[in-house]
Amino acid sequence: MLYRLTLLSSVLLMFTISGESTAADRPIIISDHSSDRSVAPNVFGSVAIPLAHSRYDTRWQRVLHQTRSPQLSVLVRQAALLGPDQKVRFVNSFLNRAIRYEFDTDRSGDQWATVTETMTRMAGDCEDIAIAKMQALRALGMPASDLYMTVGRDGASEAIHALLLVRMGNRFWVLDNRTDRLVAQDEFGDFRPILTFSGAGTWTHGYRLGRQPANSIMIALNKATLPIGITVRSATWSGARH
Repeated sequence: MLYRLTLLSSVLLMFTISGESTAADRPIIISDHSSDRSVAPNVFGSVAIPLAHSRYDTRWQRVLHQTRSPQLSVLVRQAALLGPDQKVRFVNSFLNRAIRYEFDTDRSGDQWATVTETMTRMAGDCEDIAIAKMQALRALGMPASDLYMTVGRDGASEAIHALLLVRMGNRFWVLDNRTDRLVAQDEFGDFRPILTFSGAGTWTHGYRLGRQPANSIMIALNKATLPIGITVRSATWSGARH
């Protein structure tokens, strides 16, 4: 099946710059190679396009490398003897119930909390919960290369939302703060990822014509931030918990 990588790809290439720049000013730049460890997340009907840099590099590296939390140690002990898929289900449901959904004080949705910060408050928004789940699964022995935080547009609610993806075997599974169910990505519904992070890898996503999230171009130009988790639809999902 042929995909057209929409105008986003061209814009990303056009705005590659050289010379000195800060991390915040540096535009998204398409990489000529994928991550050395993580499989490209071609999920939700998209084609993953590896990036060399994005405006979110600094905050991603901060939450990726801060892994220790006393509260997380307690969680790990409870799940240590479970099988791999049981660990994933346990972490998803446990943290969904333990962490109170709390909107960012910055309404841009641009603050990402480390696992220590989230577990200390036992509160956070969708990307904070996804990050906490990622670190819990890493503590339980799951490779970082099999864990992906993806940020995109939820079509049903028109909200910008963050999810954790877990790669088990040849499938990607969705961990969502709005449901305790573990759902295969191809069965999840109308979700369009914009940026995905895993270990040292970062990707944007290409789509068939007409399916690209509208604000991807503005993000590529560094003219807009992703307002992640600032609507009630990122906190709740009617009928989700079964």
